[in-house]
Amino acid sequence: MRLKWLAAGVLLIGLAVCGTVRAQYVNFESSQVHPMALTPAGSKLLVVNTPDALLEVFTVLPDGSLAPLASIPVGLEPVSVVASSDSEAWVVNHLSDTISIVDLNLGTTVRTLPVGDEPTDVVLVGGHAFVAVSQEDAVQVFDLLHLETPPAKLDLFGSDARALAVSKDRSKVYAVVLNSGNQTTDVNANVIFGTQTIDRTRLQQLGLNPIDCSALHPPYPPLPPGITRDTQLPDPPNGGVPPVGLIVKWDPATQKWRDDAGQDWSMCLPFRLPDHDLFIIDVASPQVTGMVDHLGTTLFEISVNPANGRIYVPNTEARNNVRFELPLGVGGHVVDNRLTVVDPGAGNAATIVDLDEHIDRGSD
Repeated sequence: MRLKWLAAGVLLIGLAVCGTVRAQYVNFESSQVHPMALTPAGSKLLVVNTPDALLEVFTVLPDGSLAPLASIPVGLEPVSVVASSDSEAWVVNHLSDTISIVDLNLGTTVRTLPVGDEPTDVVLVGGHAFVAVSQEDAVQVFDLLHLETPPAKLDLFGSDARALAVSKDRSKVYAVVLNSGNQTTDVNANVIFGTQTIDRTRLQQLGLNPIDCSALHPPYPPLPPGITRDTQLPDPPNGGVPPVGLIVKWDPATQKWRDDAGQDWSMCLPFRLPDHDLFIIDVASPQVTGMVDHLGTTLFEISVNPANGRIYVPNTEARNNVRFELPLGVGGHVVDNRLTVVDPGAGNAATIVDLDEHIDRGSD
């Protein structure tokens, strides 16, 4: 009998072990924005643990070393954290579309605030919480005394609201968008080669752009210097030029869309979008009161120098208008890695710092 009960017990344990399957982590590749923060007194370091959905809290010891203090559950895919006081932190949960308000003394989340689709950052200033909401291309503004009240929404004319920072005098909030652009666009291959695959009459009936040019456009640009076609390859139609689109870039000096050969394609591009990168928000209003353009193509973060108030924006500048992989073309040089410094004291003049100066472009 004892053996029978023992066998049954072993079977039950085995079933329990087999039934407990550890769930696999799904990597949504949420990009951290401001993943670390010190409490105002400098006694604690707060760090978001994105894959484990935790806020990690460390005690800052007198010698500057760190001692683990707590791991506090928050929402899914936390990407930013800010300390509102020595006892409270706000954590931005990118996947949960929320902010977790954490009591650092209790070591727990005390409130979950829905903020919009895929938030990325938050700053607290002037009695308000300013929240960057990437998929809404906006900043939501909450009243800290009435969090239950629907927030004011400030739309940004850009793609993917990314990061926020507070000015030195705390009268402004600065916001940048991730996908700013670099004043390039493409001319459709159907326009260039007259391929009859577009029902232009139907497009006009629908009130859509018939992708026609207002005047005769230039020919497709020739191969750049240093490139010759392999004579063993068959020639495509259209005079040996594959029917593909063409990337052109806006030339501010001439106010024209030009290809890499300098040809003007403006007659095929009836409008262009602004290249706003940095948005200036007045804390008291709160309203967008200014913009700074042409800081970079992809803007990753924004910080303010507390000593002089200058604004630092790490970014990349795409070279997507350069054709062909050759030493005089792309040559492995796809983007420029840069830091753009904006000086509010000099009319928001921008200085670009090349982070790739150490690279010898002619080494290969």
